[in-house]
Amino acid sequence: MLEIQNVKKLYTSTTGVKEISLLCKEGETVAFIGPNGVGKSTILKIVSGILKADEGTVLLNGKDTAWFGTRQNIGYMPEHLNVGKKISAKELLYLISDYKYKGKYKEKIDESIKNYALENQCNKPFCKLSMGSKKKVGSIIAFMGNPELIILDEPTNGVDTAGIICMKRDITEAKNRGCSVIVSSHILDFIGSIADRSIFLKNGQIEHIVKGKENLEEIYTTLYL
Repeated sequence: MLEIQNVKKLYTSTTGVKEISLLCKEGETVAFIGPNGVGKSTILKIVSGILKADEGTVLLNGKDTAWFGTRQNIGYMPEHLNVGKKISAKELLYLISDYKYKGKYKEKIDESIKNYALENQCNKPFCKLSMGSKKKVGSIIAFMGNPELIILDEPTNGVDTAGIICMKRDITEAKNRGCSVIVSSHILDFIGSIADRSIFLKNGQIEHIVKGKENLEEIYTTLYL
């Protein structure tokens, strides 16, 4: 279970995350929704353990996600994934397998490359891939190793329909294993198809929570437009 406890991270008096608390159960998908600047990426970075909160804690099965040992059980797709100019997509995936999982899951990587239709892209320098192809590689990284928590920040940007279908399948399989999934996205149709709960953020705080598949577009219009 993921526990976000009174997390606060302010960049200025009006930007950042003011105070957020949330529980995400095993096998549950929770989505953060809102326009740019409401704190979606900030809270996901804090949950992943790569950004330190000013106040509060984030626990995954009782262990602080800021601890390196806990991050071994987290799969994270950032909104923007930037790596060295020379490394190819496949080399990047194999490197993460070597570093994080002692060389395991390479057969699964090859299978995922095929599933995401990246065979013709995987040997090209990662930096030269399209946004959609980079997101597909990021998805493979996030799901690698069957982590207990998967975090996806704007996962569908530039991704084609086949890639989105594959991503949805990976999310469903992860949930069936008992994995908790946290997603941030502007694509409300995608959120509606995967999320058990949708969290609308406003001014760095939780403004509204939706369970199931209510009319997300109507709620978004009421809150932000």
